Amino acid sequence: MNLMIPSISAVKAACVAAQGLYSAIQSKPIIDSLNEGGKKLNPNELVERLELRGVIFYYPSHPQKTIIDALSLDIYRGESLALVGPSGGGKVCMYACILVLMIQFSLISSSLH
Repeated sequence: MNLMIPSISAVKAACVAAQGLYSAIQSKPIIDSLNEGGKKLNPNELVERLELRGVIFYYPSHPQKTIIDALSLDIYRGESLALVGPSGGGKVCMYACILVLMIQFSLISSSLH
């Protein structure tokens, strides 16, 4: 019986995780990429180039740990950008920082429709 107790705990934890996963799969996303409606970006309204120089980012709760250190990047209109790297390497953080900067400097709208 004592050998079964850890296994029961693992099964229970797996059931809870599965429930969360199924809930996420069944939820309707805020942004529907298949919807033809909504605002379309006019390429002529976009800036020719987005230039980032020496961007540094750290979370306010951990200022001693720099997440992005001196990022410099040029993104030209019409180009595609891929961020690749290991899990936990800061790809999502870097993408979020770029979006926040674009919103702050009114390069894109901050509203989602």
